[in-house]
Amino acid sequence: MEQNKILKTILVISVIILSFSLLIGLGIILSENVIAVSGSVKSASSKTIKIDFNSKIRTLPLELIGIFGQPYLSQIPDKNFEESYKKLKEAGIYMVDLQIITDEKDPKIPYFTDFNADAEKEENYDFTSIDKRVKAAVNNGLKIQLSVDDINKAPSDYDKYGKIVEHLIKHLIEGWADGFKLTSSDIRLVIYANEPDLVITTPQGEKVQAFWQGTSDEFNKSYVAFAKAVKSVNKDLPVGGPAYAFPVSETNNVVGDSVNDYVVTFLDHVKENGAPLDYFSWHRYGFNPGEFSKTMKVIKTEIAKYSTLSPLYGTPKIASDEWDMAMGIGGRGPQLKGLTNAWGAAARLSNLIAMTRNGLGASTLASGFEANIIKSNGSSTPSFYMFKGLSKLKEANILLSSSEGDGKGFDAMSVKSEDGKKVVIFISNFNANKYEEKIGLKKSANASYRTSYDISLANLPWSGKKVSYSRYVIDDSNNFKLSESAILKGGKKMNISEKIAMPQIQVIVLSVK
Repeated sequence: MEQNKILKTILVISVIILSFSLLIGLGIILSENVIAVSGSVKSASSKTIKIDFNSKIRTLPLELIGIFGQPYLSQIPDKNFEESYKKLKEAGIYMVDLQIITDEKDPKIPYFTDFNADAEKEENYDFTSIDKRVKAAVNNGLKIQLSVDDINKAPSDYDKYGKIVEHLIKHLIEGWADGFKLTSSDIRLVIYANEPDLVITTPQGEKVQAFWQGTSDEFNKSYVAFAKAVKSVNKDLPVGGPAYAFPVSETNNVVGDSVNDYVVTFLDHVKENGAPLDYFSWHRYGFNPGEFSKTMKVIKTEIAKYSTLSPLYGTPKIASDEWDMAMGIGGRGPQLKGLTNAWGAAARLSNLIAMTRNGLGASTLASGFEANIIKSNGSSTPSFYMFKGLSKLKEANILLSSSEGDGKGFDAMSVKSEDGKKVVIFISNFNANKYEEKIGLKKSANASYRTSYDISLANLPWSGKKVSYSRYVIDDSNNFKLSESAILKGGKKMNISEKIAMPQIQVIVLSVK
């Protein structure tokens, strides 16, 4: 009998040891104050990210989940905007950019083709193209960023141009000319112009302006007329511009330490003429997150000098209303190789995190042509699922203080919900040097990269509570796939260590009831 008791005791102890071993093998170790989800061992290729639950930086705007030019008109069968925008909704997109662009070969206001006509009469306007896109966006629950590049040279009459713009806005928000009755909740931004600073070199070697065909002074006057016209109809509509291609000085594609002179001239002109500027907008293409980060820092420093330009915010917010790792137009080089695979998704998220950390207020990814998040055959790319993961910001968008990335592409961003019951961590594993090696820009870069990460969460108010843990993976084989889930015992601290492939995105969701 005594022998049987001993055998039973040994069996119970064995079961306990085996169960504990299984928990370790599954990566779950529970204790009063510390929870570790272990998927890897710390190494030189591991990145440590410290997150403080109590350190609220700011509430992130959902305007960060925006897309520009997707899909382009030429890619839409029978101009089926409804079906195309439905895809954007499925991706979790919050805001879509609707462009009103003049024809460079036949420059005229697209919706008011005869500048000599009476600006007060409905019959002189044609809003057909605009209406189709607005209707599709509204029907699919998408917010609108209206990008108006309707002239490419100074108007002969600035006041009349202002009146024409007024009627465009009245059509959209007052129902004028059988229009819409949208509000500032529907139209999140109204952006003016497109790269007025861009100079290109012709095949003959001549340097010419790419878009704006006039002087800087003429452009600045046009912006003032435009912005005042928008606000005269609805003072709550955020207006911005001027969508510069190169707001910051650069040498051999390396971002400098100051804005270009024309930026200061523009800001001074807006201020001196009492015009509103709610958003300062700019463009950038590249796959080095460090360059995006530095551009934001330089712009932010300059904009801080103009604390009264915005009637809505005081100091203007900053919008990157056209950006990507490479321009998605045929023949633009080897960078395009990554746009529709996991390299593109990881680079895009790393770039967005770098800009967001430095105060970005609105973003529209320049997805189009070969760069689409949806391929021409209707299939979704990893960037589609990157947006799907990013849409978790709709559930939790209070940015927390956390360690910065490694400056080469690996980065992470953490947010919590307003009620403190959810934390979402976005992790992007990209490496600019490795990507250059991959696409042949560098023959032998021997680039080192991250293979794991270690997250340390502090000051959690979840002691004694059950914590739901979910980890999603996005790459060429995983479409925002739930890779791991568990119910954990809450504590004041949490340590998470996981392996991560290159390139890959992971989204971790922690929540309590």
